[in-house]
Amino acid sequence: MLLLMIMMSITAFLICRYARLIVKNIKQEVYFAISNSNLLKKLLISVAGYTIF
Repeated sequence: MLLLMIMMSITAFLICRYARLIVKNIKQEVYFAISNSNLLKKLLISVAGYTIF
């Protein structure tokens, strides 16, 4: 149970981090960049992992 809580905390942290970086890029008016698509992919993988946990 403790391991599950640790994994959920890590994935929640990653979700927040990737979302913050995407918002930062959008505020700098960088909409269609490869870095945004990579961040979006990582964000979706993190959300899927959080859902599985």
